[in-house]
Amino acid sequence: MATDPFPQRLPTLDRLGVTDLSNISPSKVATEWLNAFSTATAQIDTGAVVGLFLEDGFWKDVIALTWDLRTFEGRKNIQNLLDARLAATDLREICLLDEPLREPTLQKIFPDLAWVRFCFGFTTKHGKGTGVVYLVPLPDSKWKAYSLLTCLDSLTEFPEKVRAVILCRSFV
Repeated sequence: MATDPFPQRLPTLDRLGVTDLSNISPSKVATEWLNAFSTATAQIDTGAVVGLFLEDGFWKDVIALTWDLRTFEGRKNIQNLLDARLAATDLREICLLDEPLREPTLQKIFPDLAWVRFCFGFTTKHGKGTGVVYLVPLPDSKWKAYSLLTCLDSLTEFPEKVRAVILCRSFV
């Protein structure tokens, strides 16, 4: 029997057991989830952070926690990431971003695939970053992260050195 090279499954509403997405407030959903995430990270409660993800959720990190480009699939691997790097990086100052294109929105990709997408800012020991979260609904009206991306945008104590470049042309 051949194994599936791509065992990941999309979090369809059928698979999640959700039938009704009416009366959803994306801002409320995002705020509640992000508050729980922020509290858990501040307390370095890796179990509580992992509990905010689907069993087969993803955390993609771009230099913010790992100083690498890494994707962690499933709660076990996310737990390993957090156990190794959460305290060391001092993830803090987590705040919801609400400017256009970053504010919480309910996205219905297909009739059976929908999520709340939002962005947040954060600070680590080494810099400032941005996160993007895709939350999916569960039958008990809770929302879990299907996917989270963290990306370090700037370094705090290592400002970019910029100098003027003068271009000269020789006209003969």
